[in-house]
Amino acid sequence: MKKFTLLFSFFVLSFSFSVSAQDISGATDWMQDNCNQYVVFVSNIWTDLSEDQKEELYTIRLQQQIALKELKDEKNAGDITQTEFNNKKKEQGKFYNKKISTLTGRDWKEINQVTNKFWASLEG
Repeated sequence: MKKFTLLFSFFVLSFSFSVSAQDISGATDWMQDNCNQYVVFVSNIWTDLSEDQKEELYTIRLQQQIALKELKDEKNAGDITQTEFNNKKKEQGKFYNKKISTLTGRDWKEINQVTNKFWASLEG
């Protein structure tokens, strides 16, 4: 039953956020799907999020994924070194975690923890 509820929530949220994703250039279908899954996952843990917060969380995550892709493109083109990539990626993570923290009231440790659980749930 929990899987059905999670799946149903995913479809409802996917529909809700599809309009928002169209406004963010550079977003791939995979990024949009992944962000929808992330918001559903997080919403099942952080049950106090409003619909507005969920929409904003989706937007922040999508912006983060686009920024990371651009950073990877720079590295792959040889424009930055691996060390520069690692440093910039770390700074991006801090920047977006701060935005999520401001939005949700969670600290960066809690945000990292739920994000790690999300990625682990996709692997297994």
